Amino acid sequence: MSSKTVVVVWVAAMALVAGGCTRETRTPDKGPQSNNAQSNNTSTTTPSTGSGGSSPGSTAPGNAAPKAPGKARLLPLKADPAARATLVRGLNTLTARLYKAHGSAEKSVILSPFSAGAAMALLALGGDDELAARIAKGIGMPAGMTGHQAFAELVARLGAGSRDEGDQKADALAIANSLWIKRGYPLNGAFTSELAHYYGASASTMDVSRPEKARARINAWAAKKTRQKIKEAIPPSMIKPTTRLLLVNAVYLKARWQDKFDKGLTAPKPFHTAGGATPKVQTMHARCPDALRYHYNKHAEVVRLPYRYIGRNVGLEMALMLPPKGRSIGDFVAALTPDRLAEILDAKHAVAPPKALIKKTTRVLYGSSIYNAGKRKSEAHTKRPLCVDLALPRFTTNTFVGQLGTLLAGVGFKDVFFVPKLTRISPAAARDKLKATRAVQKAFIMVDELGTVAAAVTAVGAAGAGMPSSQRVDLDLRDMRFDRPFAYVIREVKSGLILFIGHVAKP
Repeated sequence: MSSKTVVVVWVAAMALVAGGCTRETRTPDKGPQSNNAQSNNTSTTTPSTGSGGSSPGSTAPGNAAPKAPGKARLLPLKADPAARATLVRGLNTLTARLYKAHGSAEKSVILSPFSAGAAMALLALGGDDELAARIAKGIGMPAGMTGHQAFAELVARLGAGSRDEGDQKADALAIANSLWIKRGYPLNGAFTSELAHYYGASASTMDVSRPEKARARINAWAAKKTRQKIKEAIPPSMIKPTTRLLLVNAVYLKARWQDKFDKGLTAPKPFHTAGGATPKVQTMHARCPDALRYHYNKHAEVVRLPYRYIGRNVGLEMALMLPPKGRSIGDFVAALTPDRLAEILDAKHAVAPPKALIKKTTRVLYGSSIYNAGKRKSEAHTKRPLCVDLALPRFTTNTFVGQLGTLLAGVGFKDVFFVPKLTRISPAAARDKLKATRAVQKAFIMVDELGTVAAAVTAVGAAGAGMPSSQRVDLDLRDMRFDRPFAYVIREVKSGLILFIGHVAKP
C-alpha cells in the first residue's frame, strides 16, 4: 500500500490603510459551512461601524468606492473536451517548471504542483479581470469561467470513487478546499457562491487576535482531510493581525498496487547516493509483474506501476524514472522541461535499450503473463517478450516549501503576489488593498508493499477455479534496480494529469 498526501495553503494578508479602522462584530467561530445558500450580491458578514470608522461597503474618506462584483458567474459543470485537455497540458507544464524551480537534488522531494494550481485557481476567482487572466495564463487553463468549469469537472471525476474521509483503510483520492475568513470581515456573495459551485469550498471564520487557536483549527481541518498524514499545514507566525483570509487546498491519495510486492522478498540492499555513501535500505522485489510497463529513451528508463482502480473509472499509476548511468538526479532535474517530461513519460518516444541492459533467459509463465510479456516487447522495442525484475526501495519523504510564492513568481506568476487586485473577494478589498502575500506547501509520501498484501488476498480468492495454463518462454530480461537516486510522478492514466512529482535522493 502506498499513501501520498499533500496540503497546499495560500494566504491573502494585508494591513488596513489610514483613513479609519473597522470594529468587527464578535460572532462565534464556526466550522466549515456550505456557501450555496449565500446571496449572489450581498456580503456574508458585515462589520459594525465605530466612531470615526466607516462600513466596508461604504466609501471611506479619500478612497474611491469599490466596484461591485456583480452576480456569480455559474456555468454548468460539464466542460468542453478541448478545455479539459488544455487544462491538463497547462497543469503538467506547471508541474515540470515548479519541480525544476525547486531544484533541491541533495534531498528527497515530494511536490504537488497540481494542488498549487488548484489553489491558484481559487485565488483567481477573487481577482479582477486583469489578475484573473494572469493567474489563468500561469496555470495554463482556459481563460474566463471556462477554465474553472474544466477544473471543476476534472476534480469531481477524480474524487468520485472516494469513500468517507473517516475510513483511513480505504483507497481514496480526495481533493478538498476551504476558505478561512477573519471574524467579522465581509465577503462578496458572488465570490463565495463561485467557490462553492466550482470547487466545493467551505467557509469558516477565524479569530486572528488569537493566532495559535486559529492555526490549530485550520491544522485540524487539514489533518482530517489528509487522514492525519499532515497535522501541521500552517506554520507558526503565518496568521497575523493583518491576515484577512486563507485559502487552503488539500489532496490525499491512498492506493494499492495492481501487482503485489512479496513482502518476504524485501531485504536490505545497498543504495548508492550522489555523495558516494552506500547505506543499506529495505528494498522490495517483484519478479516479472504482469501489470508493469517498461520503456527506454535517452533521458531515462521508465517503469510504470499501475494502482488498483479507485472507484469505477479512476486509474492511477506511478512512473519511476531512472537517469542513465553517469547522470545524477541533479543533472536530470536541471535539464527537465515540460516537453522533455512529456517525452520521457510517453512510450511512443521509446527506443530499444542498449544491449548491455538486456539479458536472455527462459522462464515458465502463466496465463496473462505470456500476453503481457509480449506487450512489453512492443513498447520496449526488444527482440523477445520482455520480463522486468524490479527492485525498488521503500521510501518516505516529507517536504515543506515555506516560500512557494517566490517559486511560483518565477514560473509564470510574476505579477500575482503583493498586487492589490483581489477586488471580487470583499467590499472592503479596495480599501484594505487586499493582496496575496505568502504561499506554503507541505507534502508527504510513503511507498511500501503493505497494500499489495490485501491485493494478493483478493487475487487468491479470485483464483479458486484452478491453475492457468503455463508455457516455457524465451525472454529478454531487464534486471531493473532503483539503487541510486531516481525521479517519479503519480498521474491519472486517462487524462495524463500529473498529481505528484518528486525524487528519492536517499530512501
